[in-house]
Amino acid sequence: MNKMFLMLMLLSLTVFIGYGCSSDDDDNNAPQTLSEWSGTWPAATAWLSHTDVKTAIDAAASANGVTSNFLNASYEKMIGIDFDKMEISGSAITYTAGANSLTVNYDFSGKFGEGEEAWYAFESSDAAAGNKKYLILLPPEQHSDDTPLHWHFRYGDTGFDNLLNNAVWYGTVFSGDTTDASVATQLTNEGLIGMAFWVNGGTKSLSEWEGDWTINLKYLWDSGGNWEVSNIYYEYLNGFTYGAGNTYPQCDNVKDFEDKLKPMYDTKPTASIASLSISEGVVRIYDLNATGQPSINIYYKYDGKYDGLYNDIWYAFVAEDRDDAYKHLLIREFEKDSYNTPEHFHFRYGSVDFNTMFTDPNYTTWYPTGVRTNSSVEEIKGWLDDRLDALCE
Repeated sequence: MNKMFLMLMLLSLTVFIGYGCSSDDDDNNAPQTLSEWSGTWPAATAWLSHTDVKTAIDAAASANGVTSNFLNASYEKMIGIDFDKMEISGSAITYTAGANSLTVNYDFSGKFGEGEEAWYAFESSDAAAGNKKYLILLPPEQHSDDTPLHWHFRYGDTGFDNLLNNAVWYGTVFSGDTTDASVATQLTNEGLIGMAFWVNGGTKSLSEWEGDWTINLKYLWDSGGNWEVSNIYYEYLNGFTYGAGNTYPQCDNVKDFEDKLKPMYDTKPTASIASLSISEGVVRIYDLNATGQPSINIYYKYDGKYDGLYNDIWYAFVAEDRDDAYKHLLIREFEKDSYNTPEHFHFRYGSVDFNTMFTDPNYTTWYPTGVRTNSSVEEIKGWLDDRLDALCE
């Protein structure tokens, strides 16, 4: 997607923010009733489950390096609504969701914006209107002969300003005679895909983590593969005098350093990663337990982002062709705690789903960490020093 398109897309999404209601003279040219939208209009998201549409979305997702799940979630966020269809007749709209329906009467309230970019506002005085009290609509449109007749709208119960300022939501309905082929064409348009990605927080590429990364505990293992406690550990454990009479505090907490730190930062026994190499979106994993194929090339697709337990953001990737411990990957932005610590990132991986990685105690305290392969021993010591200080507080 080129930068010019992104600029135009952002401009189109925000053009209505802050618009005031038009004058009475302008309103004389606006539709005073809902007649322009008369008819039965199914929710656009209903087509996401249709076979031909799913096939088109799968292909579009793959071409853009994301999972179908992420692209569908993007569409749901951008065009989704909380009912199955709406039937408009005169000044009334009947909203149907499953076996339940609600009919709401509206009065015209004004127009926001100009020309084809104008929102038409309607308000209901019905006591039962609920979150359908305020309604703004764009006129029906059809981008081309091979795309569906549709229109966008927003609704709520907190006034028109909130609806106008919600620049990421374009609730959408299609005409009842819409074909799967026309929806597939509409939803796989490059511009709409880009807009959907933007609405869902953008996409991530593993190229942002490109480079060679060693699992930090490798620096603390001896050549036999056994846990090796570094000198700094003994310095804390025994109370160590350095410099002009300065002393590390003797710290009993450090005695269980191995028990605490190794499970937190180590990689799992069933898939014990020694190092990672990330290049052009492909992760090459060097597995300590693998036989005959110590390195594995894995292609991941972006699946969205998650908020962690400590307001930290994790980015999710899926290897759709795998069912082993490397199928799901969560990864955080790389960071450098201070000048004398290594550049590093935390990650999690497994065959379990992402929700489990944030709720299962076996995962919630697990932070395997990759550090730049060219990190110095002094930087690793600085990293270890910071954690021992925290244990001795």
